[in-house]
Amino acid sequence: MKTSFKTAILPPKISTAASIFTLVCGILTASTSAGAESSLKSDSALSIAGLTVVGSKGTSPDTAPSVIEAAEINYPVRAIDKGREGWVIVEIDIDANGLPYNEEIVRSEASALLQKPALQALKKYRFAPATLNGNAVGVEGKRFKITYSLHGG
Repeated sequence: MKTSFKTAILPPKISTAASIFTLVCGILTASTSAGAESSLKSDSALSIAGLTVVGSKGTSPDTAPSVIEAAEINYPVRAIDKGREGWVIVEIDIDANGLPYNEEIVRSEASALLQKPALQALKKYRFAPATLNGNAVGVEGKRFKITYSLHGG
């Protein structure tokens, strides 16, 4: 049995079989029913709150990076079998090409079984880069809160 998450930003209505990934300044959604996948739409932009332009401490971008390719976040079978739930906050930096780097867990109330898949998935995300004065720029400090729930909502 493989249970995995398909993620997107600001999805349509969430069924009772879905759990919510709260993203600081946005929402990710995931289905936890065995083998289920959701086809969700992405919002075109994330909030610039908390972002700093790389190399310009204290400068926020004009526009935030937006998700153009979301990776699956797997809910490990071992964690499901053990009934493990929880949440992980991952902070990433995004370069001027839209590639994430410096991924790190900044806070968690989840077992290590759930932390690793969250980090691995966010490393695979691709973004339209943030902009400042019409130019693509790298940003630091984008945070995602990923919640794993076996019971939905």
